[in-house]
Amino acid sequence: MSKLIFIYCALVVSLNVACATASEESNGCVFNTGYYSENTYKRNSLVKHTQWNNDSKQAIIITSENDLVRINHWACRHVGLQAFMYLDQTSATPSVVIKKLKLLAKLSVEPADYKKIEAQLSKTALTEKSNTIIDFKFDNYSEFYAAVSYTDSTAILEIKFYRD
Repeated sequence: MSKLIFIYCALVVSLNVACATASEESNGCVFNTGYYSENTYKRNSLVKHTQWNNDSKQAIIITSENDLVRINHWACRHVGLQAFMYLDQTSATPSVVIKKLKLLAKLSVEPADYKKIEAQLSKTALTEKSNTIIDFKFDNYSEFYAAVSYTDSTAILEIKFYRD
């Protein structure tokens, strides 16, 4: 009897996997379109408040340090992410910018990628109020970088990746 139950459970699981795979293939998507969701951010202890737009796959976040963050995701035939953090320029010293880029990366990228980014950012020296692009050389991405730019009153931090 236990063998029949095992076979039945195995059959049910394999049918569920087949249906999920067929669903992804039927919409033409190669990448998992549901990896990032509202729960991705609601469960994160670094997030104080989040507003998720499921149609645009965009999160607007207030961090536990009261930083404003916007993260856009896309996935189907290509996968990508573009995350922004906005800082008051008067507090955006090079050491603060590096710290906040690490926070932005921790909020927005997968843990394995975060470790590589953190290591590279720890070795990065920024110049005060200078626009900068930090290129992350990851083999499996077409594009992966962090950028810092300044307006009259705001420092804009960006992390972006793209993979096809």
